[in-house]
Parts: sequence; C-alpha cells; structure tokens
Amino acid sequence: MWYGIQFVKTVINNGSCGMSKTSLLKINNLAISFPYGKSQLQVVRGVDLEVFLGEVVGILGESGSGKTVTASSIIGLTKDEAGSID
Repeated sequence: MWYGIQFVKTVINNGSCGMSKTSLLKINNLAISFPYGKSQLQVVRGVDLEVFLGEVVGILGESGSGKTVTASSIIGLTKDEAGSID
C-alpha cells in the first residue's frame, strides 16, 4: 500500500517524430498547508513533476491524499507554501 499521490504520464502520438523537449509545466518540491486550530496541517509535501509537450498526466491517490489541492495549486486557486510551479 502506498500513501500520497502518484502521477501517471503518457505520450499522445501527434504524428511528429520523437518526443518534444518543450517543458510546459515544472513543479519543484511543492508543499501546501492550511490553518488547523492553532497550528498548520500539511496536506501536500515534496511534489516534483515535469510535463512536456505531448504528454498527458493523471493524478492518482486515495481519498484525502491531496490530489485536488495539488491540482488547485497548479492552476493558481490554492497558494503554495513552498516550492515552485513554472
């Protein structure tokens, strides 16, 4: 059994020769936490991912593992505490 989230990537064949090295998304050491009483509850930590042109990414994980929070952070709806999204 694994805990946390997992990224699954596949490449769409668009008829071009070879893989593109154009990076569309790069996430380094993403961490997100929310206020919880008098402390902080860390819901995501240590997420690293790079997505290239032609790739499709799925986010897998159990209920409560941080999938929605991670996706929300990627599109700018949730502020990340640490790390970078480029």
